[in-house]
Amino acid sequence: MSDRLKNFISEREYTTYLGYMQEYLENYTNQNIAFYKANQKRTSKNDAFNEAELTNLDYDDPIMIPCFVKIESKNNQTYGNNESAKYEEYGNISVYILEQTIKELNLNFSYGDLIGYEIKNNYVFFELIDADVKNVSNDRTFGAYQSAFRIIIGTPTNESQIMFI
Repeated sequence: MSDRLKNFISEREYTTYLGYMQEYLENYTNQNIAFYKANQKRTSKNDAFNEAELTNLDYDDPIMIPCFVKIESKNNQTYGNNESAKYEEYGNISVYILEQTIKELNLNFSYGDLIGYEIKNNYVFFELIDADVKNVSNDRTFGAYQSAFRIIIGTPTNESQIMFI
């Protein structure tokens, strides 16, 4: 057998490794997000355009999801004539969630859902901007078999726009 073929794994091996990854995420990483699904039925919408005001959005109760989290570098800006005022914002969040966890929790991510992540004892909220629905990239495959993770990307949101805070 060639060395190249040793990189492929079977369904049984893949399932075993996923079990190890899931156990590690749930028991040892201590990284969880609170996922808030936008509730289209309870959100009041404008009759003319069928759009909702940001302050009128309604969300379902949060679901805690074990995951890996990566927050991009901050976008710090100054403003004013002498640039004495400073504006700080968190960077985008990338959340790596096991496909197996998504199936078990019956999750359906869509644009506009919220992700809450605890940073220094405060929850920071991010609006979901990429749900990675195709999920066919080679960097997400495990053992040259199939995708193990889905990467969800969110951008920081203004907390005053969130109804439940």
